[in-house]
Amino acid sequence: MFLSDQKLAEPEFFLGVRAHHADVGGIAPGSLPLSNRLSEEGLIIPPKLIVKNGVVLESVVDELASHSRQPVERSGDLRAQLAAASVGLKRLKELADMRGLENILRDADGLIDHSARLLSSHISECREGSANAECVMDSIPGEDGATIACSVKLTHDPEPSLEFDFTKSSDQHPGCLNAVPAIVNSAVIYSLRLFLPDDTPVTSGLLKPVTIKLRKGSVLDPEYGAAVAGGNVETSQAVVESILNALGSIGWNSPASSQGTMNNVLMGSVNSGDGSFSFYETIGGGAGACDGADGESGIQTHMTNTRNTPVEALERDFPVRVISYSLRQDSGGHGKWSGGDGIIREFEILVPTRLTILSHHRKDGPSGRTGGGAGVPGRNVLIRDGVETDLPSRVMIDLIEGDIIRIETPGGGGYSINS
Repeated sequence: MFLSDQKLAEPEFFLGVRAHHADVGGIAPGSLPLSNRLSEEGLIIPPKLIVKNGVVLESVVDELASHSRQPVERSGDLRAQLAAASVGLKRLKELADMRGLENILRDADGLIDHSARLLSSHISECREGSANAECVMDSIPGEDGATIACSVKLTHDPEPSLEFDFTKSSDQHPGCLNAVPAIVNSAVIYSLRLFLPDDTPVTSGLLKPVTIKLRKGSVLDPEYGAAVAGGNVETSQAVVESILNALGSIGWNSPASSQGTMNNVLMGSVNSGDGSFSFYETIGGGAGACDGADGESGIQTHMTNTRNTPVEALERDFPVRVISYSLRQDSGGHGKWSGGDGIIREFEILVPTRLTILSHHRKDGPSGRTGGGAGVPGRNVLIRDGVETDLPSRVMIDLIEGDIIRIETPGGGGYSINS
């Protein structure tokens, strides 16, 4: 942090390092379980110092890492984050020394204002209007799904602005599909960024011409203690889907729906201890087609920031064998422009393993636009002794050696019917 004077005042900058840890405790390996409350999802960390006067507090690192099924890995990951933060702080200080604190503060404000102007300019070119859209997430036995409802209103009076009203979304989810308001803000920023020039800075300025309405106690603003494991990874996708469908209804050039899920697959040891493992990956699928182009096949879409896990790395480090990995032919929605195809990925389990899958669009496929066809829904399949059993969209199950798990991811929606 940088201070404007020598007093302990508000910092001029905050520097953050975000990372995904493979396991932080909870009721299932990978810490994205089918949970009913936050405490089941792993360690809850109250505000505490991990570095004091430039010295790493070893007892704090050890205490945090001890909650993981792989404490040595977590300790290393935490230290890597601390090292990255240290380098970032050094670089920021070098920049301030080189250009002057006042100049970089002015430039930072300028980037935020620039983002806001670009969005305001785009809004001013669009016709006024309002529309409603919703995405109903898959339900599983004993648990209802969640309806993510988005009402969007675009006005030009007195300034161009957008209002996103999510107050009609479902009540707080009894399971893990709840998303916190920060997730909704991120989904809104992401969705709006799609319509702006490639070099638009991603800053808080993208929310300046925007109003977001939420309802406390809903799936998008739950009470403290609610389970949220699926909110970041799955509900965020549903928020984007409803936003883009609503914007498309008032004339924005939205694509058809993409696969709308991260296809989260988590595997780990049934018992903790030496030799235990945790593995987590997301699997790509089909992107929605747009006006003038087919959707891409076999890629991550929308609210993801992960990449393909190479088969060689997976098989080297974990007791899993990849049986097949291919595109899911003809799974994209049909139309003048077709949706992208999903992926088929099969894992053979080599040791007793606890599996968690968090996914969506296993019942209904991603929707098309302007008459385009929907993508083919995904499937989660357990193959034991040659017998196939369809698994729910969200499932937590113990597997035995020789079991095969096949994930078939959804195709993207098509755009405009073939003539």
